[in-house]
Amino acid sequence: MFSNCLRKFAQWCKPIRISNVFFLTALLSLFPAPKLWSAEYGPLIKLLVRKGLITDQEAEDLRAELAIEFAETSAGKITIDDDVKQLKIKTDLRTRYQHESTQKTKQSTEKDRSRWRYRLKLGAFYKFTHGWSAGVQLETAEASDSTNTNFGGYFDKNGDDLFVGQIFIDYSMPPNWADLFNINIGKAKHPFLIQEAFWDSDTNPEGFTQQIGWRREGDHWFILRAGEYIIDEENESKGFSVDDWLFVGQAELRYHFGRKSDLKIAPMLLAETNGISRDFSSESANTPSNENSLSDFGNMLVVSVPVEFTFLWNDIPQKFAATVGWNLNADQAVNTSGSPYRSKNAGDSEILDENGLHYSFKYTAGSPKFFKDWAISFEYRYLEAASLTPNLSDSDFGKNSLNQKGFIVSGAYMLSDSVKFGATLMKSEAIEQNWTSDAADKYEVDLLQIDLSAKF
Repeated sequence: MFSNCLRKFAQWCKPIRISNVFFLTALLSLFPAPKLWSAEYGPLIKLLVRKGLITDQEAEDLRAELAIEFAETSAGKITIDDDVKQLKIKTDLRTRYQHESTQKTKQSTEKDRSRWRYRLKLGAFYKFTHGWSAGVQLETAEASDSTNTNFGGYFDKNGDDLFVGQIFIDYSMPPNWADLFNINIGKAKHPFLIQEAFWDSDTNPEGFTQQIGWRREGDHWFILRAGEYIIDEENESKGFSVDDWLFVGQAELRYHFGRKSDLKIAPMLLAETNGISRDFSSESANTPSNENSLSDFGNMLVVSVPVEFTFLWNDIPQKFAATVGWNLNADQAVNTSGSPYRSKNAGDSEILDENGLHYSFKYTAGSPKFFKDWAISFEYRYLEAASLTPNLSDSDFGKNSLNQKGFIVSGAYMLSDSVKFGATLMKSEAIEQNWTSDAADKYEVDLLQIDLSAKF
């Protein structure tokens, strides 16, 4: 009975653009809060999002407001500090079949590998009073760019350890002269508009992040972001040393055209420092734990321009995303003796004009959020031999080797509101066929991933 009323209400409201969360809060307040918290208000909010009556952000704001109201009732109290206004537990489970075929040089034979994998992300995220929040997330696998661990070992638990993937304290309170003001300290997901090709989605930086933004009539935004992240900690007690850092800056211009149509342009600068080390026995030997890790820093001074355009067509969400970037230090990287970007083949390092460019173009149709939702995407990527650090780039494409170009095709279908089936095919090959370096050591890579995941 109640769900039928909700459907009729959504159909009646469909021509109306409802953007006032307070109106929806008043509507939901007509029902008993404890009952809504346990079963009723969740489907209502999902229905309103599905019908396009409210945005995803408005739905999150509404859930947070209702959670606070419910926590103040006798039924909603739990034994946590009164300063905690919201506690969100997130669980992300995934099983994966992966087949990869790799050819290291044009003359070598292909090597095939198949494996079953799984991952777990378990997080607790808190909202406190006065704009403060905090979060902790535990993940399988210790690598910086992967949370996968393999089936096998005759059912042992080797590799089943949980590691800290996120741990942070966050302050977010808009001052009078801005509409967005945020400071994050710790290890957390980055806020930058950048495609996964150039910053792996599992890579959470460690350090400091700041955002400030101004909103104008029509939901237009101008946002400035900055990040200062430690990439190699040096031990000053062993002598004069300076840590290695990654600095990121971005300015995003967001223009809202109407119902779920936005254009985002966000030029950014990414720079590494190479620090100073006097402890050659330990600190200078630190090597990142990722697919194609490099312990040599300071070769990145990257300028890039990410662009995204989202819109609805036949009530189907569409998105075009593109990034074009250039490493201004590419020539230095490939010509420095001992550099991991320098080719090991005689004469190849003299190719100086085609090493710093990277770009990606991606089209996505659909949005897998609720039961029976789907999405398909097509992407083309191009990363030259010193265009970026493989400590950041996608660990799957080309097995995280630079000097790769190729395409990605993927699809997803929601088996329930929480369970998703997905498949991804990646195919890449070397740009310069004779180029072989520590950062670019693959000639051709094919990768197939089939996933069954659940998020709740």
